[in-house]
Amino acid sequence: MLNFTGWSFEECDELNPLSSFVSAIVSSPQQDEEDNDDPKEIAIIRSFPFTSELQRMSVVTKNLETDEMIAFCKGSPEMIHSLSLDDTIPGNFYSELDSYTNEGYRVIAFGWKVLDSETSWHSIQTMKRSELECNLNFTGLLIMENHLKEDTTGCISELVYSNTKVCMVTGDNIFTAISVSKKCGIVPCHGGLHDVIVVKKEGDSVAFQLDSQEQTSTTLPAKYSQMEIVNTIIGITSRPYVFAVAETAFNHVAEFHPLVYEMLLLKGKIFARMKPGKKQKLVEDLQKIGFTVSMCGDGANDCGALKAAHAGVSLSEAEASIAAPFTSANPSISCMIEILRQGRAALVTASVTFRFMAMYSMIQFITQLLHYSIGTNMTDSQFLYIDMFVISGIAATLGHSQPAENLAPSTPKAQLIDFKVFVLLTLHVIITFGFQFFVFMEVKTYPFYDPNTDLILMTYTLGNVWKTRRFLLFLRFNMLFMVLCCVKDLLLEGQHIVTGR
Repeated sequence: MLNFTGWSFEECDELNPLSSFVSAIVSSPQQDEEDNDDPKEIAIIRSFPFTSELQRMSVVTKNLETDEMIAFCKGSPEMIHSLSLDDTIPGNFYSELDSYTNEGYRVIAFGWKVLDSETSWHSIQTMKRSELECNLNFTGLLIMENHLKEDTTGCISELVYSNTKVCMVTGDNIFTAISVSKKCGIVPCHGGLHDVIVVKKEGDSVAFQLDSQEQTSTTLPAKYSQMEIVNTIIGITSRPYVFAVAETAFNHVAEFHPLVYEMLLLKGKIFARMKPGKKQKLVEDLQKIGFTVSMCGDGANDCGALKAAHAGVSLSEAEASIAAPFTSANPSISCMIEILRQGRAALVTASVTFRFMAMYSMIQFITQLLHYSIGTNMTDSQFLYIDMFVISGIAATLGHSQPAENLAPSTPKAQLIDFKVFVLLTLHVIITFGFQFFVFMEVKTYPFYDPNTDLILMTYTLGNVWKTRRFLLFLRFNMLFMVLCCVKDLLLEGQHIVTGR
């Protein structure tokens, strides 16, 4: 805006004689010779920073030529509206605000007031914020458009395809958030498949309304059941739906309407005008009902939620990076896909490696039982060969498996052992025993097999090869492991398709 208007902004350093009283000076551009107006210099003598709790910031300025002091305030339209004089607010305030927010624009409101001429610099420094930010003259609305990053829609599409619940938690206006959510794919809107139902506070009750401003809201009765909530929503729309809620309604529902709040957590995708504490509460409540929550943000107001999430990712190196376990070098939500890819790969690799080692023990145990049945055993060198050359290499390569390029709809099991894995391992043990027993009986049919001899010498043109019953069983053990590896490869390929490995 400074470049567009030609004004300049200069912070006062220690060398400036005004630095003890002024934090910065804003100067108007040099005027043409035909323009009789002299350049203006306006000093900022006090500023109140933006806070999410108050939804506004303000500065007190002084004209260095006329000594006139004016307080300027900017913030959310709803907040500036509440701080402004009624006669300065246009009658079409809300209709204009809704028209811009429904188009996805970010809207900031401005207000100002002239301070009493007798107000001194000292009194300004000691004045409370509430004394300055009141009885403002409403100035107008600033409309800004933030374009989506190029990779945002693709990343959200992949997250939605992987059955990941994607939510928007923002401090913006609820209808701005709804519009942006539709554009980026958080709310599936292709073909009009999903409706957005806004949850509103109506007195002591709760009301539901479609995001279209032309629709009237439907209020729940004073006493209601879970089925009455469902019937109320069915009366509004017959299509799939998601919830959108602003912080005022969010607080009311969380405190007084637990049934609605449970549905809001499950079906809610847009949470607007959320303060830092409420963002953290949302993350914690989603965790309480069984969700594994990951959160990304780039501001100080996201610190609590980033710290509370299972995997918090800061998209900047500012305050948020201190609270978040992870900091992304690329300020893009593509980092969330990378976390899911690596997390799923680690989980599947740990599960497959555990099952592989369990089957290794069972196969060797069955092999030993068959050896004992004929009064023999594998030698120490054979055990050493199996552990060092057969098992170690396979286990090491399993542990270095890389994640798949794209996320899959199904997620891997979080437990190493569950009923499905137990059944598969049991069936695998039965198949392994049957395979080994078949080979064991097959060896006895060979003409060189002598049950009364432990060692037989056979001569070939390439040299002498010592063949024993234990050596045959040892070869069988190695062959079985090769089959096992092939089966594991197929299983891993299936995991690649099903779980994103």
